[in-house]
Amino acid sequence: MEGFISETEIDAQRHKNNVLVIIIISIFVFSVLGIYAWKIIGQLRSGKKELRYEAEELEIQMQDTNLEEVIELARKNDPSFLDVFKEVYPGFIEKVLAVNPDIENSDLVFCAMLKLHLTSKEIASYTFVQPRSIQQKKYRLRKKLNIPTEIDIYQFFDNLM
Repeated sequence: MEGFISETEIDAQRHKNNVLVIIIISIFVFSVLGIYAWKIIGQLRSGKKELRYEAEELEIQMQDTNLEEVIELARKNDPSFLDVFKEVYPGFIEKVLAVNPDIENSDLVFCAMLKLHLTSKEIASYTFVQPRSIQQKKYRLRKKLNIPTEIDIYQFFDNLM
């Protein structure tokens, strides 16, 4: 009987040791898998950041291309200028019209040129008028849109968006 008890105790001890080894191996395997998963998640996050950055860069390039196209249409005094401008700056014309709904289409084109930060001389050369006429047009536009004289007209249009 004592032999059976001692043999059972030895088997119990072996079983206990085997369970302990299995637990240690399991902890090691799960730790390695956890570290691997953490590394993969980190790579995915950095990949996501890179893709977001690339998307922003492409969007900026696209806007720059569209902006260059709009400026080129303004330089040519092209009739489609305002339509393309509306695509590049959606909502701008609506906000100008919200300030004064009675504003004329020619004034909207002028506002768009000011939004592009074109100088009076540039606008005069593109529209084939005298720079003094552009200054007067700016003055009349200030009145129509109730822009105080202490506010820069370019800044007003930048803040409008």
